[in-house]
Amino acid sequence: MTSTTTLTLTFFRGKKGDVVSRLPNGKLALVNRKSNKKPKDGEKWLCQLDFEKPNFAVVTPIARVVKKKRPVLQRYNCGHPFIAWYEDVEVPENVDPEPRDSGLVEPRFCDECRKKCKHEDIEFCKSSFWVAIGCKTCGATLWDMDISELEDADRALAEIEKRFPQVADEAREFLNEWKQWCTEYVEKSKNYNKLTKKIRELKNKIIAMVGRELDDFYIDTERQQVVWCEYHQFAPEEPYDAVEMRAPLPEEHRDEILKIWSEVVELKKRANELHWWLTENRPIE
Repeated sequence: MTSTTTLTLTFFRGKKGDVVSRLPNGKLALVNRKSNKKPKDGEKWLCQLDFEKPNFAVVTPIARVVKKKRPVLQRYNCGHPFIAWYEDVEVPENVDPEPRDSGLVEPRFCDECRKKCKHEDIEFCKSSFWVAIGCKTCGATLWDMDISELEDADRALAEIEKRFPQVADEAREFLNEWKQWCTEYVEKSKNYNKLTKKIRELKNKIIAMVGRELDDFYIDTERQQVVWCEYHQFAPEEPYDAVEMRAPLPEEHRDEILKIWSEVVELKKRANELHWWLTENRPIE
């Protein structure tokens, strides 16, 4: 190290009560008595190393190091920068941090460049409940519409054919497929809800005949038992364990319960098939 060396040090209160620091090599750093800047306990300072002795060193504080907000830049696709967010950085208090370029590029143009764009290269954009026409060059949305009813698709297509005929074929293909999907999805959703409601009603009948307050259960048809889970804590502060519970079906309702449960099993199978289809074909935002 030389007399021109600068380094950032964190100060603390020493054994004798004075505020000191340590160099990176572990040597005790004392503040130069001639310095008019006196660091406080816990502060971080940019310091100049005056000299080193075998057991200690003397430093002159230059500027307190503080946290400041540094702007982080992104760039629009047209090349113009904008502030995307701010981050905390440690700098001397008399220094304003320079902006940092994140290297990220926003796919659209800035407002000024969008105004100048002629929108000659357009594209058809879509999701499950929205269609739009966008400019490939500047990223601007030239037209958009929410679709949730079959009539919406027809209105959207008429608007696109009138204003943006160059993408009308692509829009027509998508919207016709969307109408088929929407019709099928709504119908299957209704059927699924009907099945789950019927299953719930049948299980409530079984609960009434069993004479127990059960949240979830099934019928072991081979042993002719009702099976459910109860949660017990066997020691304080230990997690609850699920314990399988069983009880024989009441003699007077056994045959009827078995018959109803057979219907429940069949309905569950159909409901699971519908649930799988609805999950695989769920809307995409």
